[in-house]
Amino acid sequence: MDKGKIKAGKPKEKILQSSVAAMSTNWKDKVATNPDIMGGKPVIKGTRVPVQVIVGSMAGGMTMEEVCKEYNIKPEHVKAALAYAAQLGG
Repeated sequence: MDKGKIKAGKPKEKILQSSVAAMSTNWKDKVATNPDIMGGKPVIKGTRVPVQVIVGSMAGGMTMEEVCKEYNIKPEHVKAALAYAAQLGG
């Protein structure tokens, strides 16, 4: 199997783009801002985990599994945080 391809034959970049695009509308179900929680920074709903921390952890080399375990969140929360950051530059 070619390293740049996944089973369906799509390049990894295309799969990532389509995943982010799919989540771009769904992040609103998972991300919230409230001036009384974390100073109004965007967080995962029902938590005090800032989007910035999730994105920074992923950028720093943590895997999705590690981020989920560290912050007691689900993979869908990580995807929503990444989609939020991609769409809003946050």
